[in-house]
Amino acid sequence: MGTRDILDVYCPGCGFLNESVYYAPTCDFLTCVCESCGTEIDLEAYTGILVEDASNSQRINALADAIEAYYDRRK
Repeated sequence: MGTRDILDVYCPGCGFLNESVYYAPTCDFLTCVCESCGTEIDLEAYTGILVEDASNSQRINALADAIEAYYDRRK
């Protein structure tokens, strides 16, 4: 899992403002289609937010490790 964003995206093809575009790179929501002209917009390129930047897997793994270590100490 990771971050999810709701964006307003200007189409590079026609300039139309696509409102409330869902971008969740860790869930493979990586593109949107312009409502006006049908251009597919690469949201990773548009925002500069990479899948790696949006992922919180390292934090989740660290938390799981800390919980496991806590219970191991109690044995």
